Amino acid sequence: MIRASGLCKAFRAVAEERVSVLRGVDLAVAAGSSVAILGRSGSGKSTLLSILGLIETVDGGTYELNGKDVSRLSDSEAARVRGERLGFVFQRSLLLPHLTAAENVEVPLLHAGALILPRTRRQLVAAAMSRVGIGHRAKHKPSQLSGGEQQLVALARALVRQPRLILADEPTGNLDPSTGERIVRTLAELPSDGLTSVVMVTHDHELATLLDHRYVLTDGRLGVVS
Repeated sequence: MIRASGLCKAFRAVAEERVSVLRGVDLAVAAGSSVAILGRSGSGKSTLLSILGLIETVDGGTYELNGKDVSRLSDSEAARVRGERLGFVFQRSLLLPHLTAAENVEVPLLHAGALILPRTRRQLVAAAMSRVGIGHRAKHKPSQLSGGEQQLVALARALVRQPRLILADEPTGNLDPSTGERIVRTLAELPSDGLTSVVMVTHDHELATLLDHRYVLTDGRLGVVS
């Protein structure tokens, strides 16, 4: 699914000085597996996830997704790949407050490149919400949902276009421990179809153990957590 080799990324800081965040990151993620990336604040975890999500570009190295080098796509090509193959879950659910849960999940389908008929959209929304166990809250608006339920809706929204890779950036950061564990367990179960892969950035070592593989980002490089 993912094969990244020698990824390097630096940002311009004060006085035109460039600060290196990633210094040769190697990562392989098989189809149907889940990966947790740990590291202290400012270690570059979110930057790495943004590169894997084709939001940030790399300064050096290569990134292959499904066997294709996507390291240096144009903006339009990167947007197309994001829409077709990737799903995102962030620390905040970012749900639209005036829409119901089901309508929020449907939003990516309304912006799909090809026309999707209303009946098909309803079926895809129902399947995604059922998959994460939030179908019973389909008609409720975000203000009527708990923080954990909002994150499950956000996860269903990420799944509705049936992506092969889910990228989650600190998805439990605003949740209590028990609700956070529920979210991560749901993420960990997604690869059971053998097709979907999950990469989650987190600072929580205990929650990271729920995923198949664990790595830690230190000094710009990725190491295996035993």
